[in-house]
Amino acid sequence: VISGLDGIVVELVREEGEWVREGDTIMQIMRMDVLRVEGLLDSSQFDPSEIRDKSVNVKTQLARGRDMSFQGNVVFVDPVLRAKGKFLVRCEVQNKKQGRDWILKPGMEAEVLIDVR
Repeated sequence: VISGLDGIVVELVREEGEWVREGDTIMQIMRMDVLRVEGLLDSSQFDPSEIRDKSVNVKTQLARGRDMSFQGNVVFVDPVLRAKGKFLVRCEVQNKKQGRDWILKPGMEAEVLIDVR
């Protein structure tokens, strides 16, 4: 089986030789070169139009207190307000490799700085 997505197999749902039907899930592949970063912004501080399509700098802390930054852009601003007047902002950032391993990993905490100029 050849995937149309360049990524890492994170879950194998079926084993070799198992019977599957067309459309059955056989594995989960996670794209690692571009990752989504999500956060909530206070609608009393920012209007969605100020945030949409802006550049971002995502900072995260790695092992032994090392800091790393990643560049990206805001790709989605939710028009629906959530609890306490916050709206969801989704960014996509370019990941980096260190040797054979991707540095930014799904589930990591990060600080997102949005260039609102």
